[in-house]
Parts: sequence; C-alpha cells; structure tokens
Amino acid sequence: MMKRAPLIALVGALALTPDLAWSGQKNTTNVIVRIEVEARNAWGALGGARNSPDTQQYIGCSLWSSSGTAAPWGMCRAQTEAGVNATCLFNNKPAFEKIVGFMSSDSWVYFHWDANGWCTNIQVENWSTYEPKQ
Repeated sequence: MMKRAPLIALVGALALTPDLAWSGQKNTTNVIVRIEVEARNAWGALGGARNSPDTQQYIGCSLWSSSGTAAPWGMCRAQTEAGVNATCLFNNKPAFEKIVGFMSSDSWVYFHWDANGWCTNIQVENWSTYEPKQ
C-alpha cells in the first residue's frame, strides 16, 4: 500500500489541475479557408469559416437536379479572408455525390479541380477536433 501512495497522490493532483486539456483536442487556426490557385486545391472547416471574424470566408459543396436531368450536378466553392475564391463542378459522379452527402455543418472539406474547373477530388472529414458552427 505504501508504494501506491505516491501514484494515488499523482493521479489526484492531475485530476485537480485545471490547465490540462481534458475536454479533447481542438483544431483551430487563424486561417480557416485556404486556396492554392496554382495547385488548384482548396480546403477548410465549415464551422470555422462560419465563425470567422471576417465576412469573407466560406467553403462548402452542394448538389442539385431538375426534372429531365439524368444525373445531379454538384459544385464545391470556397473563398479566403482575402477574397480569393475557387469553384469546381461535377456531374454524374456517384462517389462525389455520396461524399458531399456525408458533409455536415461541422465538416472539414478539401477539393481539387482540373484546368477546366471540373472537380477531380473531394474529401470530407467529420472529426471532433474541428470547430462547430455556432
């Protein structure tokens, strides 16, 4: 029992230490939406962009269809704090449709486009580390 006393004291002290991040990892940065025009890619967190102090940043993707359309169309768009924006489109891409459908208001999104503006890669992540929309 005597050998456990220091361990118990240490665990107790750590439990009472307010400076430790017991609430979990958080991924917040001053740069919420990034666009690399030359590399043709953009990424950012939806919640972080919405919560940003400026009125410029946004990022997201959408799907739409109309009567007589064989397959839905989709689009991903982003704009940085500096007003640099990017857009890519896709059509008849079931994998992209599923990925965009997986998005939530708290998702992190990455997209890449070719020289003609067509989406070639879309990635969505839903992790507890990303800032939620408030």
